[in-house]
Amino acid sequence: MIPTNEELAQSLLKQGIEDDRLGFIASEACELLDVDCVLISFFDSDKSLQNIAAAAGPLELARKGNQFDASTTLCGAVFISEKPLAVPDTSSQVGNGLPAVEPEIGAYLGFPIFDDNGVAIGTICAIASQPRQWDEATQRRLKNFGDWAADFTNSSLAML
Repeated sequence: MIPTNEELAQSLLKQGIEDDRLGFIASEACELLDVDCVLISFFDSDKSLQNIAAAAGPLELARKGNQFDASTTLCGAVFISEKPLAVPDTSSQVGNGLPAVEPEIGAYLGFPIFDDNGVAIGTICAIASQPRQWDEATQRRLKNFGDWAADFTNSSLAML
């Protein structure tokens, strides 16, 4: 069973970790990738609820602690498919099977986050307010940030 954000937070406190490492990862990714928002999300065990664990950037789409129906978000689509998703222009996605997006989202890039057993537990995504191409370097960097978030989360889950 995937722990709730509260269980994860309690695990971190037991370890004496009071800083927001996932927030740091999101902030660093946002700055390095020059995007308007980076979200790190975890999902409940039945894949229906997206919980925002960390958010960074000036775009006020979602903040830490927000919850969303996973079937209505691009992050949910990444999580359910367990595959990366790059959408350079969200206005052109209408009719292609992806969820509708807020008008503030011009481009989206997301990667699944896996636990040590290879089970998807969350996502990391980058959001730009304007359409943009996601080059290979940007995709690789966001995946690396996701791997960093997975390593941190997996070490925290081991303490539960």
